[in-house]
Amino acid sequence: MVENIEKGNIKLTVFRVFPYKELRKVCDTICELGYDCDFVDNGNIVFQKKKE
Repeated sequence: MVENIEKGNIKLTVFRVFPYKELRKVCDTICELGYDCDFVDNGNIVFQKKKE
């Protein structure tokens, strides 16, 4: 869960405007690398390595 963000994970922040289709491609690609994705209340997107 987001409350327990560990070092080595990824935070993605979009400044101003970014096309949704491109953002989705970026998020999907990071998820394919073995990360879970959460959108948090401050507008950031947090990726945490999946526990195996």
